[in-house]
Amino acid sequence: RSLLCGKTMLADFLIAAHIKRRSDCDDHEKRDLDGVLMLACKFGCDYLYEVGYISVDINNKLVVSPKLKDKSALAYLQNMKNKSINVRPSQIGYFEWHFQNRFIK
Repeated sequence: RSLLCGKTMLADFLIAAHIKRRSDCDDHEKRDLDGVLMLACKFGCDYLYEVGYISVDINNKLVVSPKLKDKSALAYLQNMKNKSINVRPSQIGYFEWHFQNRFIK
């Protein structure tokens, strides 16, 4: 099940995605697999999160960048915007980092 869109799908359509980019993680964070990883769908969630068009805010809601203007991407995200994300305690700091450092505000 993709954490961001919440859709259940075949494992072939999911990817183990980093919440905080691996290149920005210290050695401890790289080994914190329970905290730094999430399942994301390959259909859009993984890419949109990676480049900063979507993120998870401090209220654990999926937020969409106001800079995203692509109509297809916005249509894809329409039902996910402000969706509550089931964030584990071990993931909170990584989502905060992404929101502060990667999300396009």
